[in-house]
Amino acid sequence: MPGYREIRNIGGVLDAVCNGNYSLSKGLFSHIEAHGINIAVSGKAGKKIISAGGIKIDTDISGSRLVINEAMLTSGKDVAVRASGVIENASLPERQGRIAFTVPRTSLSDVVDSFLNILPRSLQEASVEGGLAAEGTVNLQGGKILVDGAVTLANISIDAPTENIKVSGINGVLPLSLDLAGNAIVQPPSSSSFNRQNYDTLVKQLHQTAGKGDTITISSSSFGGLRVESVKFCLKAARGVTEIISLDSSLYEGACWKRVHYNTKRNTLSW
Repeated sequence: MPGYREIRNIGGVLDAVCNGNYSLSKGLFSHIEAHGINIAVSGKAGKKIISAGGIKIDTDISGSRLVINEAMLTSGKDVAVRASGVIENASLPERQGRIAFTVPRTSLSDVVDSFLNILPRSLQEASVEGGLAAEGTVNLQGGKILVDGAVTLANISIDAPTENIKVSGINGVLPLSLDLAGNAIVQPPSSSSFNRQNYDTLVKQLHQTAGKGDTITISSSSFGGLRVESVKFCLKAARGVTEIISLDSSLYEGACWKRVHYNTKRNTLSW
């Protein structure tokens, strides 16, 4: 995020234990355990990025092989990320491996409170409800970093009075596939022409589910004077690309169906 790329201060208590051996022929063989509490990280202007954080690490190093038996990062009392996995050639650019991570079910308000200072002001002042959980993998392959996972949303509500935005009843699964190296090849969907003759056919096609995918539903949302009821997204994610493959919503007394393509690399939408 702009303004927080440079970390200025880190505080807290960290205990670590390391035992093993090293030789020029075989390299380092070691078991490392670390435990940190009350970790605080500040960025520019002294604003806290993380406060009351914690860390727990249990790893084994065998030459060029890194085994993460357990890694856990916490913020506050209830927000935690757990990870484990194996990385080959860990110290080289051609490293390969797979790390699995999970975020146990937690309330959205706890997440917002944990990262309050780095959120937009509209979210800082918003009221939020509901819970979320996440799981996924980080795959490393020859300089490529591919993150695949999903976030489960349960009864999420956001009320941001300063922006005159209110969204309630968000439920479902948000799939994610991110190519952090920026190598994903994206092919936007072909556009459909519209005319009076093919109107009925297009409405029928758009009303059908555009292939298999995960679903997110929104009970109601309002943006200023615009109010939308019963929004349904169908999404899929693979090979570094996340797509909204269909959007179904009521608009006043009518309805809206649309297929939307989201390019995570360029942060653009096409339809």
